[in-house]
Amino acid sequence: MTEQFPVILNLFQDLITQKLEGRQLKPTDVKKSGGQVNLEGKQIGRYEGKLLSVNSQSSNPTIFQSSDKPLSLTLSPMGREDKKEFPFLEGRGSKGVGESMPSHSPARGEGNALHPSLKRKAAFTLAEVLITLGIIGVVAAMTLPSLITKNRNKELQAALKKGYSEISQALEFMKSDIGVDILPQDYEQRSFFPIFSKYFRTLKSVSVNGIMPGEMEDGDSEDSPHKVFKNYKTYNKSQTIKTDIFDDGQFILQDGTLILIENPYSVGNRQIFISVDVNGMNKKPNIYGRDLFTFQITNDGKLLPMGADGTKYTDMDKYCSKDSNDRLNGIACAARALNDPDYFEKMY
Repeated sequence: MTEQFPVILNLFQDLITQKLEGRQLKPTDVKKSGGQVNLEGKQIGRYEGKLLSVNSQSSNPTIFQSSDKPLSLTLSPMGREDKKEFPFLEGRGSKGVGESMPSHSPARGEGNALHPSLKRKAAFTLAEVLITLGIIGVVAAMTLPSLITKNRNKELQAALKKGYSEISQALEFMKSDIGVDILPQDYEQRSFFPIFSKYFRTLKSVSVNGIMPGEMEDGDSEDSPHKVFKNYKTYNKSQTIKTDIFDDGQFILQDGTLILIENPYSVGNRQIFISVDVNGMNKKPNIYGRDLFTFQITNDGKLLPMGADGTKYTDMDKYCSKDSNDRLNGIACAARALNDPDYFEKMY
């Protein structure tokens, strides 16, 4: 009985087809009869046992028996030696003497598949990797800024709602404690802040404008009420914001939120404004109508976002517009920001 010898075909498929001393060998006629192995009608060795060793230092590779070592192939084209080792596995069926070997490699899972060290592995070239990374970089450069802006806008929207809720709750507690509605006409200048601030957990609190005292501009006097908050801009960034509507009490909450009170003295027309920088004075954008918003306690005791009906500033074309140069541009944006779910994606 004779056996197929497909390991020879697999072995020479990728390796012996290399040029050895000027001769090109092809595994087109590998046969086995008994223990004799032939290639293209010429004997190239003998096969005995389960493991083989192949030495191809000459133009005629020779097969040797090896009972305890894996199959070893040594190639020496142009004086260089490359060595690969892999085990020969049995498990093939029998065929008649002289029948040709199949021209394909064994299917996955068959007994005498090549050792993984001799299988060709697919890989990307350096150029392909660099091109791919370049494409990823371009896409990232195009999309990341918009994603960052969108995420920041969502944070500002959530912080505004949180600030509005905290101010409303504090006023409700204050109202419950004093037993009457909170009406602007009941509070003289700067008298509202000391009571109201007690309902918050603060990091820093001052009675007037010590947190953000503002700076003088050219022509201002020491007593000028219109100093500027250097780091704050109006809605369209055309001007810096003045201090005169934020200077009757300021305090910072533990999460960094800045609350500013306006409680001026005006006979017969007292008013209370509560402004909030929802992400704190040390975080941008520091723009009226983007992260700084104003609320008003109306004469009937309601807390309303500035710009709503019943508040002092309702002209949106003047007080919440990209085209307005008014020094209070942005003060009326609180109503829009709370009522328009897409407010932070727009520029009015």
